[in-house]
Amino acid sequence: MKSDDLKQKVLCYCSHRERTEAEVTRKLEALGADDALKQHLLAYVKQAGFINPRRFVETFVHSKLKARWGWHKIAHALSQKGVSHTWIAWGRSLMEASDYQRGLLSLARQKNAMLSAYTPESRFEKLSRFLLHRGYAFESVQAAAANVIFEKTDNDPKTHS
Repeated sequence: MKSDDLKQKVLCYCSHRERTEAEVTRKLEALGADDALKQHLLAYVKQAGFINPRRFVETFVHSKLKARWGWHKIAHALSQKGVSHTWIAWGRSLMEASDYQRGLLSLARQKNAMLSAYTPESRFEKLSRFLLHRGYAFESVQAAAANVIFEKTDNDPKTHS
């Protein structure tokens, strides 16, 4: 494939969504670019602003938080995409603790409602596993699960005795 054709394909690939350098490198390899051409095209798309790790991490973190992923799952996915530990740490700083906790509790309440047929102990285990799988930290999961399962409401007859 000619250099100009590869350039067009890479620009098209990068224009659809934010990409990491590792993703673009894998695409170039799949298209059959040799090492020299690969380095040349990577430098070109970086200089043209098509690859920006800050923009990628910011977009990725916000979209995954909106999808209610926990930090561990987000960090692992960023690492799998070839993002450096420095940028992953920067992405962690974008998270608002209150929003993160609010998302965790919202997800826990939603899942807890689906588990109403189970005993509180069984719900706690199932809810904890679900939240851990979503990438939330163990300590946060334990606290949220206990809070949601064992919280008392004004309509609970046990609180009016």
